[in-house]
Amino acid sequence: AYEWDRAAKVLVDELAGRPFLVGGRFTAADLLASHTIFWGTRAKFDVPPALLAYAGNHGARPALARAMAKEAGR
Repeated sequence: AYEWDRAAKVLVDELAGRPFLVGGRFTAADLLASHTIFWGTRAKFDVPPALLAYAGNHGARPALARAMAKEAGR
């Protein structure tokens, strides 16, 4: 849990006041960070509220809903 907590703090600090990690738009960095946050919640790690909000915003993207629907249709 120590490594998770340490990494989560770095991410919280990096995101302070910003919706994206790199530049002003959604990038692969946001995709990977959000995926890791969702994984952390399923693994029962303590996920800071700021990271839950960040990942929730990205999890609500229409592109994700389309990708999941496409995957479900296979």
